[in-house]
Amino acid sequence: MPFLGPYALLGTLGLLAAGIPIALHFFYRSRYRRVPWAAVEFLRASLEQTSRRLKFQQWLLLLWRVLLLLVLAVALMRPYSAAPGSAAGDAVDAVLLVDVSYSMAARAGRATRLDQAKAAASAVLDQLPPGSTVQVVTISDRARRLGPRAASHLDQARQLLEQLAVEDRATDFLPGVIEAEQILARGPSPNKELYLFSDMQRLGWDQQAGPLAARLQALSREAAIHLVRCETHRPRNVALAGLVPPPGIIRAGERLDWSVLVRNTGSDPVRDATVTLAIEGAGRESRPLPELAPQSTQAVVVPGKLDQPGLGVVRVTVQGDDLGPDNHLERIVRAWERVRVLVLDGGPNDREPERAASYYLVHALRPVPSPESDFPIEPRVVSASRASPEMLEGIDVCVLVDVPLEASGEGRSMSGAFLDRLAGFVRGGGGLMIFAGPRVVPAAYNRLLGGSRGLLPGPLTGVWSAALSSPEHPDPESVAKESVLAGFRDEPLARLRQVEVLRGVEVDVAAGAGAAPAPGGGPPPPGQPPEGANPPGAGGGGG
Repeated sequence: MPFLGPYALLGTLGLLAAGIPIALHFFYRSRYRRVPWAAVEFLRASLEQTSRRLKFQQWLLLLWRVLLLLVLAVALMRPYSAAPGSAAGDAVDAVLLVDVSYSMAARAGRATRLDQAKAAASAVLDQLPPGSTVQVVTISDRARRLGPRAASHLDQARQLLEQLAVEDRATDFLPGVIEAEQILARGPSPNKELYLFSDMQRLGWDQQAGPLAARLQALSREAAIHLVRCETHRPRNVALAGLVPPPGIIRAGERLDWSVLVRNTGSDPVRDATVTLAIEGAGRESRPLPELAPQSTQAVVVPGKLDQPGLGVVRVTVQGDDLGPDNHLERIVRAWERVRVLVLDGGPNDREPERAASYYLVHALRPVPSPESDFPIEPRVVSASRASPEMLEGIDVCVLVDVPLEASGEGRSMSGAFLDRLAGFVRGGGGLMIFAGPRVVPAAYNRLLGGSRGLLPGPLTGVWSAALSSPEHPDPESVAKESVLAGFRDEPLARLRQVEVLRGVEVDVAAGAGAAPAPGGGPPPPGQPPEGANPPGAGGGGG
């Protein structure tokens, strides 16, 4: 039989022959048998133990990771926590203590610390369970309960919070805690909560630290106490410490320099502040304050003027810090066109004017002799024996110079009508100056100027004299800083201490005006002031 492909058979035989090596490979493959070996058995046991420990650690790590995610999820849900021993969602009696002390006016951007406290308190009201009661109490150095009248009216409590304003007071938390303790004791719910919204000034805790700690510890057994801090940063603060007017007489229409005292009460430097002085009806002037070191005071000189004679309001402001209530200062000052002075001379002398009692005083008041000069002081000298009530009309200051008051060999006594008018003149704001001299009799002055007229700072206790070799000297430092005579503490008026005083009148200022004179109102021994008396010059000088 013929084949179309005789070589196909040979190809088939070749394929079969190719399987012979494969069959031989599997037939003659190497045989092995298990032989126990102690070292390998030990290694296998160690690997199995390590694998079990790693699996346990991996499961434990997985458990902690899952728990951490669960805790974060619960925290983000912000669950409500009721008072101790109460169930979530039960009504509570809440007291909101809101700090309105001075430091709560500090700003962080546009919002003050008090604004932050209001927002936090409103958020608490939103979270209170149904049926809860609330009372709003403000605290500074005292506590004030605001309401609402019906403790369950939370909307009224929100309105009270909106109306809160900062007070110019320090911080003391104890009065607020005592008030809250009393309110919570009267509340109907067994669940109590106290919230304190404050910047947590240290002064508030330290004012009455012991009693405050005891009250809080006792209250914590009955109520949940929440402290909410309303502070984001330490504030910069500059305060206006004072306004020093120009020295001398303030003339209307005259541009003068005013010294504004600015103090940095904070612990950080304040830079780029601005001081502004505004006088009513005369515009305003500003001066920069580039830098003010912590706990330091600096005087900033700002020019200004009062256009019209009379009383005027001077307003000073400073900008550039975070605490505003102490950035404003107002003073009422008086501008003069002329100061009219009535000088009553107790020892006039027409023949020898330089021997008159008022001669040197008048020349000190008006050192310019020409009456046409533009000097602001206009003295008028009148003999004390001729004084009449009408002379006080249009007068700004009345000066008594060595006036005897009672009749003597040198003239008649001063009329009671004039003394009554003089008392009214002083009560109405007029000025009175008394210069002592040899004609001054303490008993007469106590009787006629003291008592109901009240024209003495205290009773005159007598006259003293000093030896010519050891005269006394006035002490400007004895003048109180708040006195109208405080200018004598500074130069050039402080040179008054150079004046030698040989004779003087003692005034018992401690006894007060109108008090009876001390017994034995006669003069002390020459050269020795009475015991316990004021320093020489305090009650007028002689000599």
